[in-house]
Amino acid sequence: MQHHTILPKLMLLMLIVLCGCAHDHDHDDHAEVHPEEEMENELGQKIVHLNEAQFRHAGIDTGHIVQRNLSDVIHANGYTELDPQHQAEVSLPFSSTVLSISVIEGSIVRKGEILAQVRSLELSTRLQEKSKLSMQMALAKTTLASEQKELERQIVLADERISAQKQLEIQRAKVDNLRNQLLAFTDQLSILEQSLVGTYDNEDMTIAVRAPISGHITKVQAHLGETVAASKPFFFIVDNSEMHADLMIYEKDLHRVKQGQEVTFLVAGQSNQAFSGEIYNIGKSFAADTKSVAVHAEIHQNEAELIQGMFLNALITIGNETVSSLPETAIIRAEGKEFVFIYEGQEVHHEDDGEHLEHVFVRAEVKTGVNQLRFVEVHALQPIGADDIVVLDGAYYLQSHLQKVANGGGHSH
Repeated sequence: MQHHTILPKLMLLMLIVLCGCAHDHDHDDHAEVHPEEEMENELGQKIVHLNEAQFRHAGIDTGHIVQRNLSDVIHANGYTELDPQHQAEVSLPFSSTVLSISVIEGSIVRKGEILAQVRSLELSTRLQEKSKLSMQMALAKTTLASEQKELERQIVLADERISAQKQLEIQRAKVDNLRNQLLAFTDQLSILEQSLVGTYDNEDMTIAVRAPISGHITKVQAHLGETVAASKPFFFIVDNSEMHADLMIYEKDLHRVKQGQEVTFLVAGQSNQAFSGEIYNIGKSFAADTKSVAVHAEIHQNEAELIQGMFLNALITIGNETVSSLPETAIIRAEGKEFVFIYEGQEVHHEDDGEHLEHVFVRAEVKTGVNQLRFVEVHALQPIGADDIVVLDGAYYLQSHLQKVANGGGHSH
């Protein structure tokens, strides 16, 4: 009887031991080392792993170390500007009523594209004037041809002394007068035809208002049904692809500025977006209030989507010495040293819940030098290749993430 009581207890004890062993085995299987726990590579450089969500949240912007002239330069400020031929006001030389509008502010248009349809009663009067001038021109041409023949006849008669010289002068004056009259008709007709801008329908006096240049619509000043006065603008158009910079150069630096010199621009609020240009014109007038002269610089490519009137900081290159440089935002300071992060690419990690993509960054020590226009000279103290991808923005996020992991922060997928 006692034997039968002990057996179940032994079986229960064995079951508990087995379950405990199985539980310990499962725990060991999941006690893997997460990528973030691999804190250093063989060079002793710190490593940061970010999952996809963390990578998106960090707002990482990357690029390369580039060669810039940061020492032999002139500092300047200025504004973005457009030449007159790259901006337009669209108007008509007579009053008209708006029938339809095809664009809105911000629309991209091409030269000759229809922007609006209008109707004008004045168009009928202009067309009648054009018809009348055309008839007068035709009559003047016929009369001039006839009188020209008579002049040639009078010249022959005068040479043969058959006709008086006075009669020849009268005929010559008549021909000159007809020529001047024909020129006047031609000028009047040309001006009138220029006023008949667009394609019009003679039956209902409608006109297609067309874009004189390609670009962006910056303002619409007309409404459906509105009667727009003569010469009042319907639309304003700018072509920002041909932007240039007007820089203010102080008197003390003017003698060092030359046509053809390279310029590096930086737009306020776009700290990592630098773009290049070239001095093409130096002003000849001196602004007494600012003690400066306007210098005009071409902007090579409007990659920053610049618009007219933006404030610029600029460096005008007056020497040839360049150094390796990065934006200030690429440099982080920690442990009494300076570092940048190199983007090593992506890794795929396999875990119980599936595959996870991780972005890998390596921290490399550098030493900084000259700092100009939010760009800083960089000397690599640990290997950084010319093709290595450097974190230009988001480096402080990576450093804080590195610190969090070092302090025992958790891993998240």
